[in-house]
Amino acid sequence: MIEPSLLTLRPLLALIVVALAQSPVRAQAPVAGPPTFVINLRDADIRALSEQVSEITGRTLILDPAVTGLVTVISQQPLDEEGVWELFQSVLGVQGFAALRSGSIWRVIPQGYVRESGGEVSDDPDAGRLDVVTRLIQLQNFPASTAVAALRPLVANFGYIEALPETNTLVVTDSSENVGRIEEIARTLDQGDGSQVSTVPVRNADAREIASALTAVLGGESGGLSPRVAIDARGNVLLVRGSPEMIEKVRTLVTDLDQP
Repeated sequence: MIEPSLLTLRPLLALIVVALAQSPVRAQAPVAGPPTFVINLRDADIRALSEQVSEITGRTLILDPAVTGLVTVISQQPLDEEGVWELFQSVLGVQGFAALRSGSIWRVIPQGYVRESGGEVSDDPDAGRLDVVTRLIQLQNFPASTAVAALRPLVANFGYIEALPETNTLVVTDSSENVGRIEEIARTLDQGDGSQVSTVPVRNADAREIASALTAVLGGESGGLSPRVAIDARGNVLLVRGSPEMIEKVRTLVTDLDQP
């Protein structure tokens, strides 16, 4: 419950710090664990929100001059410090901004600048799922340039994927969560059986249902020619691996099945 007095003191953000005992004054409540925060914002200046998030999470933020605008967040869910940071990153994404780590600081910039700036090259398993990172993914068998063509539709609009032919390595910049998904798919492709891979977008139907139908129809193909179909549920995309003829057959079937 938002205290009226606190609303008066902090009308800009209406950001309420709530201790676990649900007291508005943290010092008066017994501390049973890390503090939690309930954030409710209505037409709040994103730069003022950034200042509050910096105070809560202990992160140093440097805001690009282009980072401006008003935001509204309505929530009753208590969040710990990392939850506040993840919420902030989501707000940034909705507004077209991103937070990039650079050493001990975070730069908040328009998403369009991410391609130029890149994320921190990192394999840190503790990176937040929405942290923008750059990861090098070396392939042993599958050509990196071919993998780029197959995986590019899975990369966020602000991210990028490129191939380094000399070392057969992919360079991927995206959220940590999406980079992990892309790496998992790239490892699946990198199995060295000489087949090709292609992405097939599903426009109207559910990609999972289309994949099930394809398995039912093509699963009995003889001679080991059945295509391997993976699903990117978030993008509603099928990744098909097989011979060129089989991939084209799958495309035709998807067109027939993908009806509104």
